[in-house]
Amino acid sequence: AVPPPTAHPVLNGRAVQQGQQPRRKVVLVLEDHASVGGLIAGLLRQEGYRAVRAWDPQEALRLARGRAPDLVLLDLSLAYPDGLEVLRRLRKPHVVVLRGGGLPGFARGREERVRRVLGGAAAAVAPSGYLQQEMKAYRADIALIPNALELDAYPFRLREAARPRLVWLRTFHRVYDPVVAVDV
Repeated sequence: AVPPPTAHPVLNGRAVQQGQQPRRKVVLVLEDHASVGGLIAGLLRQEGYRAVRAWDPQEALRLARGRAPDLVLLDLSLAYPDGLEVLRRLRKPHVVVLRGGGLPGFARGREERVRRVLGGAAAAVAPSGYLQQEMKAYRADIALIPNALELDAYPFRLREAARPRLVWLRTFHRVYDPVVAVDV
């Protein structure tokens, strides 16, 4: 349906006046996991943002010089330069996305660093109520943005013998113990 001539289209939460050329906000997405970065960039594009993808810190810094992002979404646990160094060099607003059930344990003993990282962000988000609750001691206003995967659609079923038809590994990093997948 064609909107009536009096209606003003909305882009990035702002009404665009007739005859005005809207400027789409540019979001630089630096994520080394293709599926995560692709999902985030795709969702941003659906919302009207111009999402620019980078696979590594050097590429992100190069792209930022040419495209001047309005916002940066990145993984802090990157290779050199790490995510904090990238943020320092870009001097742009950023959102910290908390991931990993072990994060609260990691944060204990590193309280000041965690507070500094979360405090320097324009926003902090968590994919679960668990992380939101456990990390609120470091930043009170952590927003909940649930995982895209509906876990309720996959009820737990105890299996006597595993017979996987598909094996998915988040990464081959040793912390995830990829050999277990082969053993299964």
